[in-house]
Amino acid sequence: MNDLKFGFRQLLNNPGFTAVALLTLALGIGANTAIFKLLDAIALRSLPIREPGRLYFVTTGGPVSGLNYATVEHLQRDDAQVGPVFAYRSAKARLNTGSQVDVTLHQLVSGNYFTSLGLLAVAGRTLGVEDDQADAPPAAVISYGCWERRFGRSAAALGQPIRLNGAAFTIVGVAPRGFFGLDPQSVPEVFVPLQLQPLLEPGDAKLLKEFGRWALTTVVRLNPGVRLETARTRLTMLFQQVVSANAQQWIRAEDLPRVLERGVTLKPAAKGAARLREKFSQPLLVLTIAVSLVFLIACGNVANLLLMRGVSRRREVAVRLALGASRGRVLRLLLAESAVLAMLGGALGLLLANWGERGLLMFLPADAAGVAINLDSGHRALGFTAVISILATLVFGLAPALRATHLPLTAAMSEGGRNAGCTVSSQRLGRVLVVAQVAFSLLLLIGAGLFVRSLSELLAVDTGFNRRNVLLLTVEPKLSGYRDTQLDDLGFKLVGADLLERIEAVPGVSSASLSSFSQLGNLPGWNVPIKLAAQNERGNDRAGAFWKRVSPRHFETLGIPILLGRPFKSTDGENAPRVAVINEAMARHYFGDGNPVGERFSLTSGLEALGQIEIVGVAKDAKSTDLRSEAPRMFYMPFLQFPNAENLVFEIRTAVEPSTMASVARHLIESVDSGLAVSKVTTLADTISASLVQERAVATLGTLFGFLALLLASIGLYGVLAYAVTQRTREIGIRIALGAPAPQVRRLILQQGMRWVAAGIGAGFVGALALTRFLSSLLFGVSPVDPATFVCVTVFLGVAALLACWLPARRAAKVDPMEALRCE
Repeated sequence: MNDLKFGFRQLLNNPGFTAVALLTLALGIGANTAIFKLLDAIALRSLPIREPGRLYFVTTGGPVSGLNYATVEHLQRDDAQVGPVFAYRSAKARLNTGSQVDVTLHQLVSGNYFTSLGLLAVAGRTLGVEDDQADAPPAAVISYGCWERRFGRSAAALGQPIRLNGAAFTIVGVAPRGFFGLDPQSVPEVFVPLQLQPLLEPGDAKLLKEFGRWALTTVVRLNPGVRLETARTRLTMLFQQVVSANAQQWIRAEDLPRVLERGVTLKPAAKGAARLREKFSQPLLVLTIAVSLVFLIACGNVANLLLMRGVSRRREVAVRLALGASRGRVLRLLLAESAVLAMLGGALGLLLANWGERGLLMFLPADAAGVAINLDSGHRALGFTAVISILATLVFGLAPALRATHLPLTAAMSEGGRNAGCTVSSQRLGRVLVVAQVAFSLLLLIGAGLFVRSLSELLAVDTGFNRRNVLLLTVEPKLSGYRDTQLDDLGFKLVGADLLERIEAVPGVSSASLSSFSQLGNLPGWNVPIKLAAQNERGNDRAGAFWKRVSPRHFETLGIPILLGRPFKSTDGENAPRVAVINEAMARHYFGDGNPVGERFSLTSGLEALGQIEIVGVAKDAKSTDLRSEAPRMFYMPFLQFPNAENLVFEIRTAVEPSTMASVARHLIESVDSGLAVSKVTTLADTISASLVQERAVATLGTLFGFLALLLASIGLYGVLAYAVTQRTREIGIRIALGAPAPQVRRLILQQGMRWVAAGIGAGFVGALALTRFLSSLLFGVSPVDPATFVCVTVFLGVAALLACWLPARRAAKVDPMEALRCE
């Protein structure tokens, strides 16, 4: 403790050194702590429940991950042997808590959901099996965040009514504070019993009844002593039983053996759903490596500072050794000072990480309800910061302390011993650290340059539509209580009200259209099988195509060119012949280089009643899911021929800023039906921007860390070179006294510094050539060894390093030879 107090006083006595060292450490530790919070939230943190290691997701092992309700019920029969099986399903709903109405996430859960997870309510009670009955009183458990935001954590919330999609539920409890569901990206506000799904989704009331509806995420908690393979075998047997008994309802006879053979797969669920881990594992690894290099550069800077400071304390250390102190005792004293510096830097770094953690959310997309991932790491972040601070003490403190305690006492005590062997070895270590810092900085800057180039290429991609000045309003009638049988009537109602014409009449609106889903949104989850009229003998093409229902001016509004034929007309209505416009991808797949206009096709898999559909036009390929993927095969059909209004997207092209039209358009939509919920308002340009959230965040954070590394390396280079100038003051003074001009002195110092920089650039260049190939899956339209990026970054770093070397060289050229010699 005395050593720590002494170290703290020493830091106070050297405020300049302390400020630079603390800021350097805080930047390095803060960046690492912030990325750790992101990594912890996505990949490391286990669910805050009892024994999470015994939880496993039950999947079919194929592309479909969810199970249907009948299968879940059948699997629950083996609870005693395998363990409790429970299920949940997340969905959006209009949540009305009296004074506040929002579209938010809720979660339908089976009755044993909370007991299987081992969770107790912080207020009231959790849901039980008795609540998960079709005739049970509608009960709901709200999340801790909902309780805090909407009810101020008041106990009076219990027993209060809330409305989800217009259905009334009674709040019976509050979920634990740290529990955010089993999917870190989708944080539900309300938990309700699964059997009450028809109340919430009256337009999809068959979800629990139809065997072929695969919609529930299923989880099993293995009983103690049950082996994983044993559990998988038992659950597969039950799965095969229920599928065989119900196969005729949903699957073709020839496909049944393949489904039965697939069985079920058990995937670890201790950390929740793996969607984000799978998607962001490589970007997170890249960012983790980047901040680790920043941390090493920061430690190198502080080590150099301590090496320089150690030279000025050589006489103090020599006196302690001469008076009988052991080298180990002096080493402990110096390391204690480094530990104080690391602890203070860690505390400041933790503050910087907390301040900047919300900016890290740009790295992750919010879910459909706009609920962002939880970055609250609690004591884990504090523990990580403590560990990395201890590591920093060893990295930057040990070598300078060893150098300071291994010195010739006579030389250290003498007046002229300034350039003793200790100083020479310290200078050599400082140069090595500078070379390493330059190499790491170059590596980070090249990576950042590649990410920036990749983002630039993505932004320049031809989307196939005009993204400028298009307002998008999404309407989901099911959130307003519309049932399946009412959706067609709603579609006719919207068209009959001339809603699009009324929107187009608003000053500033150029055109308006209606679609079944938005551009760069989620495509329907299946391809519709296609059968060409001229190829009936070949049967249907299982590859199929996606389809989209649009109003006549859709192509004009989005700026999608019609390459052949014509767009839709107002006469392509309910009683008109079935027509379609296909995209280039579908035309190439089915017709090659031929002209598809006038050809006919039909749909299968339950859509045969639609009859023959004539192709009247070919539209340019337009990006539908993201900018990286090729446009899928797509055909468009007139909205009036399929007026189902399950999901509606109004597209409005404006001559002014699109956001200024949002309130007017919303008002016109609600004037047709006041119950319609406009669940999302955005622009087409913002949609594209949101689709690039990962690429933009990696490029931004990579560039930030690259420039931070360059700044720290430049400071380190400046410090070492300035110290070298100080050590060579007598030599420089003699050179000037003998007639050396100032440019020659500046060139002497610049050559010394740039030799170190050249060595660092060489090492960094080799490292970049070896490592950037691992970034290829994150890049688009740019090679991992892109020559332009390598050259530009190298030149940029060289200029920055030259500036860092210029300042000490300039000071060296101004040395007064009389003062230098008099000092000696």
